Amino acid sequence: MEDVGRSVRRWTVLARAFLAVLVSLTLGQGELAEVGTAASGSPWPTVAVTFSPQAPYATAMDNVAPPGCMGPGEGRCAGNASVHLTKTVTAVYLTPRLDVSLAVYKSAAIPGDTLDYTATTTNVGSALQLSGNIQARADADVAATVYAYYDVVEYLPANAGGEPSYHEQGDGGGGQWIPLAGTAASLPGYTPVGPAPLTTGLNLSATPVPVPGVAYPPRGDPILGTRIAPLAKAVWDYQATADLTPAQTRFILDPAQVAAVRNVVHLEVLPRNPAAAQPFTYAADFTALLRGGGSWPMGMGWKRQRTRAPSPDATDVEVNLTLPDGSAARFDAATTPALADLAPGAAAAVTTAWKVPPLAPKGAGESDAAYLARLHAADGSLLTATAQATADGGGVVSPVASASATQQLPIVTVTKSGPATSAAGSAAAYRLQLANGGSAAAWDLAVTDLVANRPAGTVSGVPTQLLPGASTTAQAVYDIPAGLPAGNLTDTAQVVWQDANANAYGPVSSSYTTVVTAAYQGAQLTLAPTAAGPDVTGTAQTLRATATDQNGDPIPDLSVTFTVSGPNAQSGSAVTDAAGVAAFSYTGTQDGTDTVWATASAGGVRLASDTATVGWVTPIQPVTTSTILGRFYESDGAGSVDVQPSQTPVI
Repeated sequence: MEDVGRSVRRWTVLARAFLAVLVSLTLGQGELAEVGTAASGSPWPTVAVTFSPQAPYATAMDNVAPPGCMGPGEGRCAGNASVHLTKTVTAVYLTPRLDVSLAVYKSAAIPGDTLDYTATTTNVGSALQLSGNIQARADADVAATVYAYYDVVEYLPANAGGEPSYHEQGDGGGGQWIPLAGTAASLPGYTPVGPAPLTTGLNLSATPVPVPGVAYPPRGDPILGTRIAPLAKAVWDYQATADLTPAQTRFILDPAQVAAVRNVVHLEVLPRNPAAAQPFTYAADFTALLRGGGSWPMGMGWKRQRTRAPSPDATDVEVNLTLPDGSAARFDAATTPALADLAPGAAAAVTTAWKVPPLAPKGAGESDAAYLARLHAADGSLLTATAQATADGGGVVSPVASASATQQLPIVTVTKSGPATSAAGSAAAYRLQLANGGSAAAWDLAVTDLVANRPAGTVSGVPTQLLPGASTTAQAVYDIPAGLPAGNLTDTAQVVWQDANANAYGPVSSSYTTVVTAAYQGAQLTLAPTAAGPDVTGTAQTLRATATDQNGDPIPDLSVTFTVSGPNAQSGSAVTDAAGVAAFSYTGTQDGTDTVWATASAGGVRLASDTATVGWVTPIQPVTTSTILGRFYESDGAGSVDVQPSQTPVI
């Protein structure tokens, strides 16, 4: 009995194959394929024949030969470019689509601030990817040129009635198919007879397969303009992709809402006889491949083909953040369990903290200009982090997301100005213009006044804080030494500061040069009396030198040297008092005339008085220098003087 049953099965298979081949050869539309081996112990192969009826959305016209046509069902009419159109869907992928958004919760930061970057990974739906081929065979006696086509993914609602279609041309046994995504194209100037039910949402990529008798376009759309010679077959391998939202993904996978899903191709060729059965449309159902575990029809027979349903979930999600300094932060299911599986519409967030590093301090050999340029380049720069997510072992990759905060710095400059000239011994006052050219507040400003790289002046008016864009004026006073020689005096102001996080900046400086004039420039030294004597030798003579500045004011505390030349040559010195007077006395011992002058030196200026003379005599007889009184009368010339008591003296 077992052998009899086995023989019956063999003959049944052969009978079905023979019938299919007979019908196929009669219509010229069958394909014979060996698809497997029979059950163990049977030497007979399992044979399946794919039969594809030609009728586009089958109508009565397809079964009746129009006038002048060769036969029913094929539109083989004189002057009509008939094509036999088929399409296969050999693979279906439902790939999750990931999107990453990255946010930083501070729009601006200074060095030392902490920035929290949060990356949110979302399964934003699926990419429905179909692949297979499209075949168009020219069955008429004229060449067919493709002028228009469309490709549409449609679904049949579960409550629409009818039955799904499998590799058929037709409406799938009734019911209302609804387009989900589509694309369409036509040559310029041609209006399609059968417009596409939907022209958006589907990306079709077709690759022509070289076939004798078929001329594909050399550029542009690989389908439009294809010329197919009689009995030749054009073949395109294709990939079609439709991006589905999470709601659409859940919807088409739900048998309670969607009974079937198919891919429909439509082709319009010229020349066209309106009475013939064209244009042509072919529908290929891929519900079983999409949902898995179903039966996949193969022609007139059914081959049980177990498939695994594509998953719209993103699994083993990994999120990688690249921080502004180039360091990386990685998150996966071990750190964030929600990343293990993201269903369509689900999201998971990860956060990492990054501290803004301080800027490198001013280098020992770095100029102020170079240092300030470096600060300005960093101020306002973007602290940008990026994030990208992968899933399914790297097979799914999200676009790169970025988020930025603006770095802000305080940038303080000082500009010094002062008197063009200043006298030695005076106090020179300088203006210090402080300005913050950065975008962050400057704190704890400190200014030092330097002469010859040593602290010198007294600084006042320096603020504790200087806001962005603000400026103020401080002052520095330097007491110029009285003995400083005339010439250029360069005074330098140097400023340092901090930001709100106590990061230090600077120093930067500004210098100003004042011309120092000598303290006694234009001063005078006057000696008095200019002439004295004759003095009796053995007595003393006093001379006084008066020192005054260019304004006629007395110069106190000035050392004056007195020099005597002549018979009583000698020298001496004295210091001027508050009135600018220095007194010098000396005693003459020799007859004659002495010459005396006074000199002084201060601040690089030499002062010299005019000369004075002092006469000296020695009496022959002792004389007195006491005061005597006398009366003098006029003589009458008689040789003797007779003065009466009543007479009035002349002197």
